[in-house]
Amino acid sequence: MKTDVLIVGGGPSGLAAAYEVVSRGYKATIVDEAWSLGGQLRQQTQFLMSLPAPWAGLRGFQVADRLTKRLQKYLVEYLLNHEVIGLYADGSVGVSSGEKIMKIEPACTVVATGAAESAVTFPGWTLPGVMTVGAAQILINRERVYPGKTALVVGSSDMALEITRQMHDVGIHIMGVAESADKLLAKDQRIIDSFEKTGIPIFLQTDVTAATGSGKVEEVQLHSRRNSSDEAMKYSVDFLCVDGGRHPILELFSILNCPFQYQQALGGWVPSYSDTLQAAADGVFAAGQAAGVTCQAGVLLTGAIAGIGAVDYLEKKTTEERETARQNYWEQLQKIESCQLPEVWQARLTHIKNYPG
Repeated sequence: MKTDVLIVGGGPSGLAAAYEVVSRGYKATIVDEAWSLGGQLRQQTQFLMSLPAPWAGLRGFQVADRLTKRLQKYLVEYLLNHEVIGLYADGSVGVSSGEKIMKIEPACTVVATGAAESAVTFPGWTLPGVMTVGAAQILINRERVYPGKTALVVGSSDMALEITRQMHDVGIHIMGVAESADKLLAKDQRIIDSFEKTGIPIFLQTDVTAATGSGKVEEVQLHSRRNSSDEAMKYSVDFLCVDGGRHPILELFSILNCPFQYQQALGGWVPSYSDTLQAAADGVFAAGQAAGVTCQAGVLLTGAIAGIGAVDYLEKKTTEERETARQNYWEQLQKIESCQLPEVWQARLTHIKNYPG
């Protein structure tokens, strides 16, 4: 099967990239492991702040719906519940449904595989009931399942505090939020203010030392370093949520022979890419969290930039219309990232400057 642009990932960045491609008359094929489009937005019930127009003021699942609906009148092929499993010698891509394998021949590829949550290891971290904050969000917002009645949260990023508040809002008792640093890691003041209204205690300079239980987590042990003390604390819980941060999902870039650079502020190892988001491999583009962990606005905007870059690649040139659109997206990205995540914006600029192409 031939396609103009293969887009791996049906989340917000992949859908944004697809729109830039198909609205200019080209065919896109979207491959995603899930049964539905929208990625992590599907379980995000909160209003997403600082999004570019026309997404401002919407909840996460509403953004997913609009991204999907605006593709309906265009030529898009969807391969849901499929995954890329390898690269043929002739450059075509192998895609599997778990039962059958098909061969796709794309003119170029946009990799929008997103980010994965990083593990936090400690004695007992593999016990049932120990989960990431993202897993807890999926359970309560998408699956409508309570992970338990009582929980403790480890980590204080924007994502962790937002999901903790959501768990509190659906009736889960949160014993507290433990943070190893001496201050909250969250940067969005609106999320911090919303969290503080819950009254959930915050334990700064506090580490999780162990999770114990018979067949599942039942007790969490913490160690506090506050005020030069050496205090051990124990909490009885039904489940434990941990936030170890996120890192780009890179396996497909390796398959496509893309080199990497290390940028800690972007989540660690990231594929090298130019200001068009073309990776340092012919016809491959990075989008969304796969191009560096960022905010939701960054996910959408980098997806759009990668989609425009893919069209330029197909035509072997750019146009005034596409260059203007790309610059507009970059200006929006600079405005949002440099304000909300200045270290991410600076790392992105350095990353592009070091592009080997």
